[in-house]
Amino acid sequence: MSTELRADSIGKRFGSTRALTAASLSAHRGSITALVGRNGAGKSTLLKICAGWISADHGVLAYRGRTYARPRLHELARAGLCLFPAEQPLLSPSFPLGEQLRAVARQSRSTALLQEVIERFRLGSLLNLRPPALSGGERRRASFAAVELFTPYCLLADEPLRDLAPLDAELISTSLRSMRADGCAIVVTGHEMNSIFDLADEVVWVTAGTTRNLGKPTTARENWQFRREFLGTLDARARAEVTVRHPLEEAP
Repeated sequence: MSTELRADSIGKRFGSTRALTAASLSAHRGSITALVGRNGAGKSTLLKICAGWISADHGVLAYRGRTYARPRLHELARAGLCLFPAEQPLLSPSFPLGEQLRAVARQSRSTALLQEVIERFRLGSLLNLRPPALSGGERRRASFAAVELFTPYCLLADEPLRDLAPLDAELISTSLRSMRADGCAIVVTGHEMNSIFDLADEVVWVTAGTTRNLGKPTTARENWQFRREFLGTLDARARAEVTVRHPLEEAP
């Protein structure tokens, strides 16, 4: 499996708050990695560092065989890395949607895909509107259409399924699977665990400022510590362990 992106020993502090201490992440060609953890665990920070949006205090980033001492967003974007941010808008509020999609298609030489992408994301009636006039789900679909037209080698998607209606979530999930089939290396975050695990080929858990690779989703679900500390459930083995450690307490 070819590794497109590799971040090692990433650390980041915001004032007196240490967001990450020694986090690592890999993105593999034709694979989806789920980056999961509690709110505030540092998932978004790690993705932004990997995309060159913000700088790490320490650590090493390698992308497509090149090591970056000080990665920059524009430099990595030119090399085919795309960040789908959870908060900041991906599309400009100043221009109609159709104009922006056509510009992305021309720049990425993907004009042959333009009409197919517009139809698949059900954007035909929205092309003359500016993004602020769209609903939240429509903006998310439109942004993901732009991502597809960008045809990235590596996509870092921060909470792409958050607060979406089922149909919108399915359209974006289908897009992620399609990009994976085309060889894109994808990292996706989110708290919609069933949907995220259905998409993922492997799971990386962000906890206590670092990361743990839990392997395939089925293996991650069987990890008693992950179940107890993140999923909020205990398997039979963990229940037995709790009973042994605390024999005088009522078993959970």
